[in-house]
Order: sequence, then structure tokens, then C-alpha cells
Amino acid sequence: MNIVLIRPPFIEVQTGAPIGLAYMQDVLKKKHSVRIIDFSFDVSAAAKFTCGQFTRNFTLKPNHPAHAYAYANLDRYCTSVANLKPDIVGFHLAYSTTDFALAMAKKFKAMGITMIAGGPNATYMAEELYATGLFQAIVKGYGEEAIETALHNSGIFEAPLDRSKDYVPDYSGIEFKRYGGKIPILTTRGCPHACTFCSQHLRYYYHSIESVSKQIAATPPNCGIMLNDSNLNVNPKRTKRLFSAIGKVIGNRYIHAFGFEVSSKFNSYAAEYTRCNFTEARIGIESGSLAVRKAMNKPTFTNVDVRNMIKQMTAAGTTVWAQFIFCYPAETNKDREETLALMHAIANENPKGKVQIYWFRFVVHHGTEDFFKDKYGVVCDTIRDWHNKNYNPKRIAHIAKKLTPRLPDCARIYL
Repeated sequence: MNIVLIRPPFIEVQTGAPIGLAYMQDVLKKKHSVRIIDFSFDVSAAAKFTCGQFTRNFTLKPNHPAHAYAYANLDRYCTSVANLKPDIVGFHLAYSTTDFALAMAKKFKAMGITMIAGGPNATYMAEELYATGLFQAIVKGYGEEAIETALHNSGIFEAPLDRSKDYVPDYSGIEFKRYGGKIPILTTRGCPHACTFCSQHLRYYYHSIESVSKQIAATPPNCGIMLNDSNLNVNPKRTKRLFSAIGKVIGNRYIHAFGFEVSSKFNSYAAEYTRCNFTEARIGIESGSLAVRKAMNKPTFTNVDVRNMIKQMTAAGTTVWAQFIFCYPAETNKDREETLALMHAIANENPKGKVQIYWFRFVVHHGTEDFFKDKYGVVCDTIRDWHNKNYNPKRIAHIAKKLTPRLPDCARIYL
């Protein structure tokens, strides 16, 4: 088959090349002709946008010039794909790309082009997307073992990864230099935890440490690498071996790590961590209140663990992005005071400029609506706009306004 894989607008290209499609390309090219087209790159090059301009439901604001540019070029994009005479067009769907992807899909449908879809939004909206009648198949979760079935059949398909295999992305045809940011690499997939606020409850899978080392060693010198795991340091013993291997091949490259969990075991691999050149790292703390963290079903850790881990990371030269959730449905005023106290402790104990604190407004991710309705009486107009007996958008905004003057200088509330 002749297969064209598409990343539609709007993904901020500084986050790196389309790793999900690269994994699909590696599997598909064994039997098929495959080409990846990242339309987000074209849009961003013409009408630059950044992640900071996304709303709390992870979409670019409609009045941004990138929207006008993308929709003005919709016919051109679709024609350029149709001219490749694809047997199948595969879409990667994220929150920010789905609306434009559906506009493209309607054009392709009128041209008689067969389509399939995968990615995070396809996973959590599979039935809704399949019901549009635009797609022959929807691939849920990891796509490597389900993609071939989806090419030849109609329906919704899902298959676990084969633990006897070591999957790697194939970036053939993708010019890293076009992205000017970081090259994404996964050391793991999914997450073994079941935090209530998260929809990333896919089965946990380890990539081999040898494979990760080879991928890093194959990247250009002086480049940035995004370790784009949902949860990087779950297993302390493996983390120690992983960081030791990375330290041997990192050279003059640098790393931005997306997903660290707070761990009392950080000391056991802190020495290896310092040799990996982590320049930035994101840690999901979520709350300074143990009661709220328990309500979130977060792994158990203390605020002392948080403070010790961040101090060791900043001492190694890392800028830490400490992430919290604002107005979780179970949160009280007392809980917010505990969170503020932890924020100030973090800010005061670390070098200026080495900690950035993000207090993100709680949103109801796709796939978690029923849980929050049953547990907390949450009713959603959108994933961003919700209410229950304690909260509504107006009250959340009022609380944010009241607390903003009390934040440390390195902190901000994002509504």
C-alpha cells in the first residue's frame, strides 16, 4: 500500500518531530510505502505560535493568525496529499489537531480517499470519531500491533505492545533541523499509576536501555533531546541503570525531561542523574496537600521528598518546572494554603531562575468525565468549563485573583 501519515495543525513544532508517526513508519515500511507530512510545521513557519498561546483545553485560540493561514490553505494541503495517490491516509489526532483534521477528512472523503486515525484523541474519543463515518478505522492506544489490522478492516482496534519486541521510531524523511527544538525519545510508554486527573492510563512498557542509548548517540551533537515519557523514573533500579547509560553517550547534547514523578528514592540515582545534562525537567507534584494527593490517587510522597528532590536537581544545573493542579474538585482552602507554603519553600530553597512553578486550572480530560461526575458531581460544558457544588468557572477565577498576589515570583496560575 501507499500510505501517507499526517500530523495536522496545530502542534507547536518546538516540541519536536512527530514521534508517534515515526513509530508507525518503522512498523509500516516493512510492507508498505510510507511518507510522513507534518502540516503543523508549515503553519507554524508561516504564522508562528507557541504552547503558551494554547487555552486550558489544549487548543490554539481561534483568533490566532495560524488558524486563518491553515484554513486558507486547507484545499492546497488536501490536494497535495491526493496527488500522492495514497491508498490510506493516517491521521495523528491530539486535542489541538482534531478539529482541523476533521475538516481535512471531509475533503478527503469527498475525494474518495480512505482514512484511519490514531493518537491520544483517537484513543479517548474512538467511538465518537468512528461514528462520523469519515474513518475506515480508529486505532486506540499503542498502534504498532494494531495498525496492520486497521489498514484492511473497518472498526475500532486496539492491541498491546509485544514485550518481546523493542520498538524504535523511524524518522526517515524528517529533517530534524527544521524543528529547531528537541528530538523526542521515549524510554518508556504509558504509566503504571492510575491518577484520577489523568487519562494516560495505558499499559506501562519499557524500551530497552540499549535502544535508548543508541537513539541518543545517533542524534546530532549539541542538539536537545526531549525524554517524552509520561513517567520517566518509576523504577529506581532501572532509572539508575538508564541514567548511567545516558551519561556515557550524552556528550555535549542536553536533555529536557517531560515526566518525572516525586520519589523518595531519588538519592539512589542522583549521582547518575548529574552526568546526563538535564537542563530542564518537569515534575508533577499536583498539590502541597497530602489529602488532595490521596484523593488524586497519586503515589505516596511527602513534601520533604519534593523539596529534597528539587534541590538536588537544581544543584545539578537543571531548571525545574514544578507543576500543580489548581482547584481540583476535592480541594479546600486549607489544601491551597498547604500548596502555597510548599511553593514558597521551593522558591526560597533553590537558586533564582532555577524553578518555574505552574499552577494549572483543573480540566476534565476525555475519558475521565464519568469518574468526576460520580465522585464529585462535576458537570462539564467543556473539559475546561465545569462546575459542581463547590466550584464553577467564575468562582475559580475569583480564587485565582485572590491568590495571585501571594504567589512566589517564580509562580503563576494558569486558567
